[in-house]
Amino acid sequence: EIVRAVRENMLFGARTIKLCIDCKPWGYSVDDIKLAIREAAKGGCKVEGHVQTADGAQRAIDAGVYIIAHNNALTPEHHRQMAEKGIFLAGTDTPFTVYRGSEAAFKRTVANLRDAWEKKVPLTFSTDMDYWNERMKDPKTGEWLSRGELTVNFLETWKAAGIPQADILRAMTINGYKAADIISQRGPIKTGFFADLIAVAGNPFADIDALRNVQFVMKNGMVFKRDGVMVP
Repeated sequence: EIVRAVRENMLFGARTIKLCIDCKPWGYSVDDIKLAIREAAKGGCKVEGHVQTADGAQRAIDAGVYIIAHNNALTPEHHRQMAEKGIFLAGTDTPFTVYRGSEAAFKRTVANLRDAWEKKVPLTFSTDMDYWNERMKDPKTGEWLSRGELTVNFLETWKAAGIPQADILRAMTINGYKAADIISQRGPIKTGFFADLIAVAGNPFADIDALRNVQFVMKNGMVFKRDGVMVP
C-alpha cells in the first residue's frame, strides 16, 4: 500500500511525497519510511516527514527524510542530527498575534528556531497557516488581512529568534527552492531559469520588514504587480 500510494501520487504529478509520520498511534516505522524514500526516488521525488512527537522525529531522521515539517516536537539533539545529515526544516514557526497563539508557546517556538539556526540546520520559511478567525482584521480599518499580510507576520518569530536578515532571506528564497527540489529550475538568477522576482521599496538586508512593502512581482517571467499595483 505504501508503494501504491507513492506511485499514485507521482503519477498525478507530485514532486514531494509527504508522510504523516506519527499522526496516528501506529505511525510509520523506520523501515516503512525507508521504503517510501526508495520508491519516491525512482520517480525523482523527495520525501517530507510531518512530525508531532519526539519519537516520530527520530524515526524520520533515522530513515533519512529530505525535509521535516514542524519544529515543536524537535529537541536540540534532533537539530544536531538534522544538520549532520543535511535534512531541511520547515518549522512552521507561528508568531504570537492577536489572532493566534500564546506568549508561552511563542517563547518555545522562538527558542526552538534559534537552536536549529545555531546548529546550522538548513531552514526554509514556512507557515502552515490553515486557520481563520474573526480576529484576522486590521484593527485600524476593520478590513480582513490578506493572505500575504498574515503570512509575512511569521517574520516576527524569526526576528524574535535573532536570525540575521540575510539568513531569513535565504530561508524565504533559495532554501525554499532547494527544499522543494527544484533548484535546477528556479531560485538562482541565471540564464534558462524561471524568472521569479520581487522588488521592495526598502533594503531587507537592513530591515527585513521591507518585505511588507512589495512593489513589483514577476513570476515565470510575467509581471503580476507593478508600482505597488496588481496588473492583469
